[in-house]
Amino acid sequence: MKRILIAEDEIEIRDILFEYFTENKFVVDVVSNGKEALNAIEHTYYNLIITDIMMPELDGKEFIAAIRKKDNYTPVIVITALSEDGDEIEVMDLGADGYIKKPFSLRVLLSHCESLLRKKNSQNSYSFLDYELNIDDLTLKHKDELVILTEKEIKILIYLFDNSDRIISRDELTKNIWGFNYSIGELRNIDAHIKNIRKKTYFEIIQTINGIGYKIK
Repeated sequence: MKRILIAEDEIEIRDILFEYFTENKFVVDVVSNGKEALNAIEHTYYNLIITDIMMPELDGKEFIAAIRKKDNYTPVIVITALSEDGDEIEVMDLGADGYIKKPFSLRVLLSHCESLLRKKNSQNSYSFLDYELNIDDLTLKHKDELVILTEKEIKILIYLFDNSDRIISRDELTKNIWGFNYSIGELRNIDAHIKNIRKKTYFEIIQTINGIGYKIK
């Protein structure tokens, strides 16, 4: 099942969205402001994010900007009462994937979400050697047998595969797995996590680029 995050400060709208997407077979987390939303994505992997713009503590524009500093691939749909063209342009420039004005049709919103998820999930797994890495449920299997990796280790693999055409620095990898408020200790832990992945899987598909970072061979 797909997990989505809904950031909306209006209780009625938040409850309606929660019930509607739950009925349509989504796992739904809801928060009431951008600060809570940022905290949520620090600890949970979401297939898609729906956010309002006008929220307390941290508004939707600031939230989207913060997301895109660490994550360029999770789809984000904006629902808002703002009606000026300039607002839509600004939000899309910040990295949103969709912009829907209130009041809106739940069916139209669901259709937008499903369209973005289909586009994203055109690549929902990676197969290599006798392994299959599933992006949707964060699992790694070897000949149909589950390989026990931590969530952080799975996310490291996914990020490396999603960016397999280039070298990923330790700093970039840590920001995208732990968030932009990571500590120096977490940066040093990357090497330990890579070592654990290699030990548990017995493959050397992750190449260490001395002094720079990592790359999928």
